[in-house]
Amino acid sequence: MSGGDRRRFSLNAFIHRNPKRFRLMSAAAVVIAVALLLPGKSAGEAPFADALGSLVEHYDRRTPAIASSGEIRENAYGRLAELGFESILDLRVPEEGAEKEKLDVEARGMRYFNIPMGYAIPSEEEIAQFKRIVEDAENLPLLFHGVFANRAGSMWALYRARGGIPVEQAYEEGRTAGLKGRRATAVREALGLE
Repeated sequence: MSGGDRRRFSLNAFIHRNPKRFRLMSAAAVVIAVALLLPGKSAGEAPFADALGSLVEHYDRRTPAIASSGEIRENAYGRLAELGFESILDLRVPEEGAEKEKLDVEARGMRYFNIPMGYAIPSEEEIAQFKRIVEDAENLPLLFHGVFANRAGSMWALYRARGGIPVEQAYEEGRTAGLKGRRATAVREALGLE
């Protein structure tokens, strides 16, 4: 390549010949860089607990795109949306505030789902409904919760066991998600561990 050819393909020559195109390309590059580097916002991933502080009780990242918890503080929904959650799956019954949460979640542009579990372990129908929701990529990242993390832990343990992982591992994953007490005993029985 001769010296004249190199000058034609230099960045300075491109800018000089195409100032509008260069400005548009530069602006697009800045927008993309800022979007990728926004603090607390990851590409389709649930944040780690340190990003939430005390806004959510017993928060635990189950997979890169799914998290579980107990109670969500009233002022936490905006932060959850900022952190990239697409959906909230509430395992509480209506009397525990499900309707108010639905309004709060949807007001922040997230999807709201409710599987009212009550105080028993989840039924096969509830587990199937949970599976449809958490395995739909449109709903991820997703946070599922109850008043305490106990419901979330029981749902996770039974969902994972139905998905084919060893029942001992499914049970332990449920316990790390908050499964305890009588519900833990009931899950152990349902998994054939008792």
